[in-house]
Amino acid sequence: MSETTPRVGTSDTISLLCQKHGLRGYRDEIAALVRPAVDITFTPSSIEEIAIGESRIGGLPDLPTNDKGLCWRGTYWPEINGYAPEFFAQFDLKQLRAFEACSQLPATGSLLFFFTNSGKSHAKYGRRGHRILYTNEEHLHRPSEDWEMPENLRYRPAKLTFRDSWKLPYVGHSAIQKLEMEQELLDRYDALYRDWRVYYGICLPGAPRAWLFGYDDKFNCPENPEQEPPPALEAEVGRQGWHHLLQLADEHELLDMSIGDLGHLNFHIHPHYLAACDFNGTYFSIETT
Repeated sequence: MSETTPRVGTSDTISLLCQKHGLRGYRDEIAALVRPAVDITFTPSSIEEIAIGESRIGGLPDLPTNDKGLCWRGTYWPEINGYAPEFFAQFDLKQLRAFEACSQLPATGSLLFFFTNSGKSHAKYGRRGHRILYTNEEHLHRPSEDWEMPENLRYRPAKLTFRDSWKLPYVGHSAIQKLEMEQELLDRYDALYRDWRVYYGICLPGAPRAWLFGYDDKFNCPENPEQEPPPALEAEVGRQGWHHLLQLADEHELLDMSIGDLGHLNFHIHPHYLAACDFNGTYFSIETT
């Protein structure tokens, strides 16, 4: 029996689904895999209606003013290979500290996500990249002048609403592989996983398509393998133990945000880096149709 206590609100659901799909013998192991997450929903807004430091998707970031290493053409927008990545998301960590899933994040400050997406970025990027910026500075700067704002690198803004959620790993995930199930049992788990997604509204119309922590979503599983960390990061902390940090799904109609072909953008972090508030120790993966 696993020593991990099932999350509140999920134990009965796991029991019912394991009974339905003939996996009662794996009930404790599957319950132990449940991870807390924070679902994110968007409400389109204008940047003028979003306070400085407030959580948002798209729009303009609120940037620190004390880190000269992040200058790009006179402002503090991060750069990648001499070019500015798009701003994707900003989180006010004070808004997130009440959620169990975010207990390892700093209690205060802001976390900003930038990504070089081929749909908008300069052709000279060559390959995608990302920057995750953590700042605990109280007085943040919102770019306002044309020379401060990279052209065509902004998405329509939206305010964010958060709620507790719980995720299970998709059938091809390494956590499921460790259970060493035969193919028939893997097929049963895959059916359980799909029922779980329906029960928690993950794949229903209007359901959140972005979340913090939990597991990343693999809608082509089990064919799609997990994205492995880059060699430089793997050399420091190894291939195992990485956690899902953030998923952002394609929101072309709502936010003019296109990720591949109706895809997902996922960021991953190791507890070693998370404990040190080192968000340079992250990598991303892209799931597309």
